[in-house]
Amino acid sequence: MASRSAAKFDARPLSTPNLAPMIGVLLAVFTVVATGSVGLDNALKLEIPGCHLRSPDAPLPKTIQLTFHRDGRAYVGGNRAAGVGEAVAVAVREARTHGFDGVVLRADPDVRYEVVAMAVRRLDDAGIKVSLLSEDIY
Repeated sequence: MASRSAAKFDARPLSTPNLAPMIGVLLAVFTVVATGSVGLDNALKLEIPGCHLRSPDAPLPKTIQLTFHRDGRAYVGGNRAAGVGEAVAVAVREARTHGFDGVVLRADPDVRYEVVAMAVRRLDDAGIKVSLLSEDIY
């Protein structure tokens, strides 16, 4: 009996194991370990301002509108400005002079990001509240 079982273990080289069925299992184990090690207790604290309803007879906040077009035209309200810098300066002056609550910034989708970021930064540095209006300009 011992000679029959010994015949199975010849001195021939072992064949390589087929690991293809293990790939799915290894990916699943890696995914579980990777997502579990992130630490779900470190949540990002994000405060979203709530919606405050106003009574219908309450006065609307006074704002001034800055509009930037893709071809470089800039408008303060309905008046054309020489450029973005002048438009922001006029908006700051108007907001301080007339006591506006803030500036509504409206830009064409093709306006470069730097233009909008510069305008927002200058208005924020001046202490003026900035709101962004997202609608297409035609």
